[in-house]
Amino acid sequence: DDFVTVSTPIQFTSNFTSTQTVVSGLLTGVTYKFRISARNVFGNETSFAVPVASGTTNNGGGPAGSLSACTVANSTYNVILQGNLGDLTPITLFVPAGSFSQDVCVFVSSRAAANVCGGLHKLSITTTPSGAQPQKPLQLTVGYNSGDPTGPTETFGLTRFDPTSGSCVPSVSSVDSSQLSVTSYINHFSEFQLQQISPSGTIETGRVFPNPLFASQAPFFTFDRLPANASVKIYTIHGETLFDGSANASGVAIWPATNKHGRHVASGLYLAIVNAGGEKRIFKLAVVR
Repeated sequence: DDFVTVSTPIQFTSNFTSTQTVVSGLLTGVTYKFRISARNVFGNETSFAVPVASGTTNNGGGPAGSLSACTVANSTYNVILQGNLGDLTPITLFVPAGSFSQDVCVFVSSRAAANVCGGLHKLSITTTPSGAQPQKPLQLTVGYNSGDPTGPTETFGLTRFDPTSGSCVPSVSSVDSSQLSVTSYINHFSEFQLQQISPSGTIETGRVFPNPLFASQAPFFTFDRLPANASVKIYTIHGETLFDGSANASGVAIWPATNKHGRHVASGLYLAIVNAGGEKRIFKLAVVR
């Protein structure tokens, strides 16, 4: 039949006589049916009864096996979504107050994710209503196994599949090797996975996205495919310095479209000057608020 063991069955030797029990290890968003066999004091067993009970594990209507959390429009409270996905990957998603301009439920699932980048611990983040995106950076922490990194842990990080370009976009990630976890700030929901992110040997391969940046849809610019530790400086067209930073070991940097005091910059054009290994390149950035 199509019954599958999802938890340790209760053996007759346990002398279980209660009318209720707890069944663990189930996936969320799935309907389960249960059947029962009994044994009398003489040791005679009955055949399994037809399914005597059924129920659906609730997760708010998301993909089977997904974790979910909901928040209201312009909420003044932070939301933390934490748990193990269907493939047992531990995740924590921190949603700061005011991340959405509408009521939103967020679903994180490993079962619905496609392995589009060839990485590990794939997961998908979707929403109800469909297509909702955060107005602020969210912090995503994903666990991994000790043997997963194939190179330096400094270049092990989170990537997101970008359907527009058909490529995988790296996130600025920090690795906690003692806790076997990677933490990244994300600004767009899509397919995610962990993989080695190697820096480039030249700034000529560098790119920046999204550009233009629509502040209501994405909270920051991402620079990638840069040499490790490449200098990244952002200026107004009048020469005022807004940002002075550098790429990480994977050649990735972000600019949250703020000035040196953390205030959001106005709509307009800005210049990013990247230097590395004696090379120099200028990017024009557009912010739309």
